[in-house]
Amino acid sequence: MATFTGNSVVHKKSSRFQEWVYDYLKNNTVAGCAYYVTDRVSYKERIAWLSVHFILVILVIFTIGEATFEFMDSPTVTTVETTTYPIQNVYFPGVAICDLNKISYGAAMEIAEEIVNSNLFGNFTVTEVFDMLKYLGHLYLFELDESETYDVMLLHKILLRRYGPYVAHIIERLSPSCRQMMKNCFWGSIERPCEDIFFTRPTGEGLCCVFNHDRRTEDSQSQIYENDVPTTGKVETSRAIGSWNGLTVVVDPQISDNYYKMHPTSGFKVLIFSSFDFPDASSGGLTEVLVSPHTVTSMHLQATTFYSVPQVVDYDILKRECLFGHELSRKFQGYYSYSDCIMYCRIDDIENFCHCVPVFYPHPRNSQTDRPCDLRDLPCLRKFRNRWWRMKPRIDESATQFYYRDLGLMNETDGALNCEQCYPACADVSYKVSVSAASLTSSKMVIGKTVDKFDDHSIISVYFKEPGTVRLKQDVLFYWYELMSNYGGICGFFLGVSLLSVVELFYFCTLRLYRWKGITSKEEKKSQFIFVKAAKPSLQPLYWKEMIQPNIRY
Repeated sequence: MATFTGNSVVHKKSSRFQEWVYDYLKNNTVAGCAYYVTDRVSYKERIAWLSVHFILVILVIFTIGEATFEFMDSPTVTTVETTTYPIQNVYFPGVAICDLNKISYGAAMEIAEEIVNSNLFGNFTVTEVFDMLKYLGHLYLFELDESETYDVMLLHKILLRRYGPYVAHIIERLSPSCRQMMKNCFWGSIERPCEDIFFTRPTGEGLCCVFNHDRRTEDSQSQIYENDVPTTGKVETSRAIGSWNGLTVVVDPQISDNYYKMHPTSGFKVLIFSSFDFPDASSGGLTEVLVSPHTVTSMHLQATTFYSVPQVVDYDILKRECLFGHELSRKFQGYYSYSDCIMYCRIDDIENFCHCVPVFYPHPRNSQTDRPCDLRDLPCLRKFRNRWWRMKPRIDESATQFYYRDLGLMNETDGALNCEQCYPACADVSYKVSVSAASLTSSKMVIGKTVDKFDDHSIISVYFKEPGTVRLKQDVLFYWYELMSNYGGICGFFLGVSLLSVVELFYFCTLRLYRWKGITSKEEKKSQFIFVKAAKPSLQPLYWKEMIQPNIRY
């Protein structure tokens, strides 16, 4: 477009842009656009329509932004997939039966006689050595009284001279024997030899009799593993519900053999835990049940399984807030768990302060030392004991009292573990235990095909009571097509915009604009050419009669 002003031409580029905008607004499919640009609408109505659309566009941007940021902060969601997941598909838990007595009276007397008869210590009697052996029980609770320091150090020198590195060897000999403690064992309504299904394994409670534990033997003196990923072929599952379809054990507390008890009572502590975890109460992830002598204790199980879809692994750990087993397979032997991570965190902290590892804990592959804690380490273990039973919260960053290292509000002795690198597992199973107990009134009972006489014996039963369990699923909050659908729904709700509207905008901003520029440039050249040809006669002199009689032709 061009206009004549005297002998010049003025190009109205702004009007051409307006024509292009009007062309887009009149021909797109966005709701309301074609109406408020028509000539039938007044100027005020156009302003009103434009204001409404401007506000709606702001709302669309705000709503999409909120939805996007919420997705970025929490890209996963956990839902209940089913409440009737069959127990046949759920691993039966590991069961550890631990005697509350940690030192056998008979074993302690045997070791005392062995030391005195070695003729290496002529000034000691069997009774004196026997009385000192109780200090080995302090290694379980990290206890040490100031009045006992001299005797503890003396016992350390005696044992070191007689046995060399003595802790693992002596602790194993002093621990109550599983063979003597376990009398009758039933698994799945079938009587089994107890030594075939129960094995002596280290736990957070010391050496215990453990059933259904799929973990390599944690030998405190030799932690060499050939493979990273353990097999799961020996993990048991329950085929039916009821007490006789689970695990039933008859145990003897051997009260007459008690020498060092961790609690002011006799009996057992039963640990219920995941078969792949290290059973450690201080790290969480297990249930403890005390069993008194001469009782029948039933433990009803309820399992909750949790798994994550494979797509979850694509998100950052800080976003999904969980770890898959293969991500730290070497350190955690192919099966990551939150409780094991806390345990290894505690082991690392003990190594940093006392330069040893408690005898009942496994040695990590990257351990700074392979020395188990012995009696000489009791002063250090006692000093920092409170620190290892507390843990700094990972989520609550406002809890500044735990930032003792940075702020100096708490010293190292009264501090807490910093295990912020530990996250829940992306696949896990937890067990809820309901306990019922009754006194064992009969002195005899038919066990299998034999009649056994009971003195202080106890009967322990662990089983599933219901055929269905809860199964939780962690999934991606929105897949890409769901996210696109949400964006489309927001735009359609506020503006009536669809994917076709986006295609139209792209079309008008590319092909249509290019075509429009080509047409306008040709029209501009044509108008300039007409102007030049029409302008030449105006420079020539006019005949005077043309001005007086313009309609007369000659």
